[in-house]
Amino acid sequence: MIVVTGPIIKKQLEEKVIKKLNSLKSLFVIFFIGLPLLAFLPFKLNLFRSGPILNENIMAAIARVNTGSGSGSAFLISSNKLITARHVVEDFNEGELVTLDFEKASTKLTDVEAKIIYLPENENKDFAILELTHPINNIPYLQLVSSDAISINDKINIVGYPATLFSSTIGTISNNLIPENTDLLQLNAGAWPGSSGGPVLIDATDQVVGILVLGLEGQYKGMVFALKSDVILKDPEIIKRGISLSN
Repeated sequence: MIVVTGPIIKKQLEEKVIKKLNSLKSLFVIFFIGLPLLAFLPFKLNLFRSGPILNENIMAAIARVNTGSGSGSAFLISSNKLITARHVVEDFNEGELVTLDFEKASTKLTDVEAKIIYLPENENKDFAILELTHPINNIPYLQLVSSDAISINDKINIVGYPATLFSSTIGTISNNLIPENTDLLQLNAGAWPGSSGGPVLIDATDQVVGILVLGLEGQYKGMVFALKSDVILKDPEIIKRGISLSN
């Protein structure tokens, strides 16, 4: 059957078709422009991480430790306390002062004084606790968490001041249970003299699970080790002295 339409009906049909095509065109534009933006937004807001990202607050919390005879690294765990490696300040005694530089702070801080408040007698406990003579309130500090949940191949960041220069390297946990020394984590990441005392951060959370303490040389060059954070968190002497590791 053939349906004959008059001019008025024909015009109405044309208008409906044009209107529908315009609607489809708008949806097409929204889809092809809006979809990439929606896909990018979660990464922009750090809801997902497309790769290792070092937050500016983390960089600001890392200090260079100046000892006179050398240098090392340390990191803030509260507004007035820092962790470093014991061997970085082994030429000092508890109560003595060292100076720190916060090179990556929004306002660079140099020659900041810190007192050594805990230096373990046991050299195998390769960490020390420093306390600033004047608290710093404008630099966010890092969170020290248990290393129990660490697994092999977890992604990590090592941050510090090798050769007095700021450095951030990425890598993975190579071994989380070393029979010869269960207090250590083995890492696959770059580290050099001066990195000692810097934090080992879980890339996914930016929480500290270890302190860089050792890098081998010679035929074993590239093997890097960190002291597990639990060695500090569960140290009976810290608990006995009532030293707070938080604000």
